[in-house]
Amino acid sequence: MMDDYLAEAGADKKVPSGKWSRWHRSAKNDKVHGKMAGYFVGNVPKTNGNYITRDATFEGTFAGQPKGGIKPADVFQMTYPAACLKDDRLTYHKSSKYPWVIGMRRAKICVHEPSRPDVALLQFPTGTKPGNYIVHYRWNGYYDAIDVEIVGGSKNVAKPYGIPLPPGQAEPPAVYQKIDHCEFKNPAFRFPCMRMMNTEKACLLTCARNNYIACDGVNVVSLFNRNSVPAAFRNKTNIKFDDNTCKKSDVFRGVDKTKPDYNIKVCYGVKAAPRTDISVDFHVTNDPEDPAFYSTCWKRVPPAALLTPAPPAKPKPQEYVFGYDKCLSCPWAKRSVVYNKTALWPLRNGNRCVNCDKPPIKYTASQYGIWLNNLGAGGRGQYNKTHKVVNGWRHDGFNGNWRKAEACPKLANGNSQSCNARIRVLGNSLDVDVIEADVAKLRATKYPTFSKVYQLSRIEAQALDGRPETAQYLVHLIRNLPCCLNAPLVPAAKTTVARLP
Repeated sequence: MMDDYLAEAGADKKVPSGKWSRWHRSAKNDKVHGKMAGYFVGNVPKTNGNYITRDATFEGTFAGQPKGGIKPADVFQMTYPAACLKDDRLTYHKSSKYPWVIGMRRAKICVHEPSRPDVALLQFPTGTKPGNYIVHYRWNGYYDAIDVEIVGGSKNVAKPYGIPLPPGQAEPPAVYQKIDHCEFKNPAFRFPCMRMMNTEKACLLTCARNNYIACDGVNVVSLFNRNSVPAAFRNKTNIKFDDNTCKKSDVFRGVDKTKPDYNIKVCYGVKAAPRTDISVDFHVTNDPEDPAFYSTCWKRVPPAALLTPAPPAKPKPQEYVFGYDKCLSCPWAKRSVVYNKTALWPLRNGNRCVNCDKPPIKYTASQYGIWLNNLGAGGRGQYNKTHKVVNGWRHDGFNGNWRKAEACPKLANGNSQSCNARIRVLGNSLDVDVIEADVAKLRATKYPTFSKVYQLSRIEAQALDGRPETAQYLVHLIRNLPCCLNAPLVPAAKTTVARLP
């Protein structure tokens, strides 16, 4: 495709020159490239208009730099010999065969030095419409992509990445970027590690108590790898246990190893491995067989003074298809796009997949997982063809029995007071996102008139094989009134209250 596009009649066939040429970045002005002395024909002075200045906030390393790093202003921009540049091309032309291509650049690797960077300029032509674009790089099977957003306006944004904080100035509050399907590669661990109950906030706050130099991210990894991970790697997790701040006995306390819960996560702060000009400090994958697929990186944004506040992060589209035979149920897909919450990825086989952009029934999602509402409101409603909402029935005590009788005086409007509600959260063939902490938070925020006393029972037999998150839950709530809390236990027929996505 590249050669085809560059050979088209409208393509620019000249070798890029001037500031559009290609250069090599080096820590020394010695003209050495690999094992070849005197290879480069010179360097571009920093006062020359062709010198490409890196942003002051740029971080990166490469072979040959001094120990401890190098500032962008101290890097030499070396000039390639004409023989290496003769096949370079740079063209921006409209192609009827490849209408999605805006422009393309070709460069030849003349000397094998994969740990040393080149630098060259690209631009979006004047008149490019505002929107989202991709700059795609490819070489000999290696590839990468950079997302670019073009915004409206006629003025360039001064210092779009901000400026480094002046010496002595306090760092602003820590801000994190969530990266799904990600693990930091070979980081320095910043302890303690923690088993997550319902949120990663404790680890984020612990990291934030340190400055950015000491802790620049948080890893969230699985305690148990799912069965989709090959058996040879299933017992390997990115958790560095020790006898002090990440004790295996603490992390596994109360956990049944014979019935692994794949939604249990462990988080810990990290100091990421040094980045280079050609690689990042974290690993992202779209392969469900890779343990990192089920992990999350919380990358701390480098502290910088911004002249213009950054806009809020845009919601990402929901993901629900992975590989050729794995997918996510629609409620879980909706949950995964919540920006400030670690996503879970309980995949299922392709024969149970649906199009979540046009689902067969209406799915809902909330910060609690399942939105359980209308408790004790009275009436009976149909939610979809298989699940009903049955309200107004009273659960007397924690014995699972129900009766339709008054236990408290009627309200001023003559309506009965419903003391109790029982929510039967089904699992089996459904993917359910609710845990005990979600129930507690739901009661405290949405139903504060119910007592803090509740019962949550879990029926493991209803869970799919290897999918404990699909277990069945029974939740009992009692209204916080003396007449309700003291009501006698009266046997009656059971009635199910189900409100499922």
